[in-house]
Amino acid sequence: MLIRAGSPGPHRFAAGAALLLAFVAGGLAGCRQHAPSPSAGPVGGPSARQRISESAAQVASGATRKIELDDVEVGDDDLKALGDMPALVELRLPKSRITDRGLAHLAALVELERLVLGETTVTDAGLQRLGKLSRLKTINFQTSHVTDEGLAHLAPLADLELLRLGSSRIRGPGLAHLRKLPRLKFLILNSAPLDDAGLAHLAGWQQLESLYVERTKVTDQGASELLDSCPKLHLHW
Repeated sequence: MLIRAGSPGPHRFAAGAALLLAFVAGGLAGCRQHAPSPSAGPVGGPSARQRISESAAQVASGATRKIELDDVEVGDDDLKALGDMPALVELRLPKSRITDRGLAHLAALVELERLVLGETTVTDAGLQRLGKLSRLKTINFQTSHVTDEGLAHLAPLADLELLRLGSSRIRGPGLAHLRKLPRLKFLILNSAPLDDAGLAHLAGWQQLESLYVERTKVTDQGASELLDSCPKLHLHW
């Protein structure tokens, strides 16, 4: 269901809806929501490492500042090929399956602004590592194992604008940590165990422009109450 701000009743429409949808759609590009496939076997390998190494060489030469491999299955060990690449601004690996161990290889990417990964099992510990990459503007994980407590690790990310943690373990209380982020406008928490009580932690947060809570426990009543307190919010549930 889609609820926007503007017109009477619980289904309200925002004047800037198209612009917001375009922004969020860009952040979601390459990552379609579906259940993790733990039995699919290992990913990555020589081919993935070679492709990442070739892309890293392009960054090192100054030819580009981003790595985008939409057609390569990437695993934790493949990320070692990134090495020390402070010039990298965007890393987009939508077919990756990354754990906390893989995120450790990103520690040197101090200029990174946009990070898009596929089926991750990243936990709170992994999010703590990302909290040290202070230039991040986009974190987009198709799946994760992040909990409410882990959201506190994002506090240093003052430039963060879009956060997607699909299939997380977030129930709601930890959302209070996100309200401390001065630029966060787009939040995607689809398939989380979030209910009306959890959603209420976002009440009155006028800064938030677009919220996706599809496939959660949020009801009509909870959505309506949130919109009453955030009349300009663009809500998808």
